Amino acid sequence: MKKVIFIQKEKGCASLESKAEALRKHAHLEKITRDPLTGNTIKLYSMAAMHDLGLCAEVTIAAGRVVSVRNIPESAIKATAFEFGGF
Repeated sequence: MKKVIFIQKEKGCASLESKAEALRKHAHLEKITRDPLTGNTIKLYSMAAMHDLGLCAEVTIAAGRVVSVRNIPESAIKATAFEFGGF
């Protein structure tokens, strides 16, 4: 199993912003969606080390601030349909 450590920790823990920034720099952005109920932006990232575990990362942004970074099953990337221009 591969392990990737690229997030700088401050005082023993990593902030949500630093996790999201590390994903932005080192992972592949798969999809950006907007939650119709809350208006939050949700970004899904994948990377090789997470793929080996069948996971991807979900970053939730509300009012311009990162509020959640979590690992979810990789099937979530393919589960929702893409919409291009409302066709």
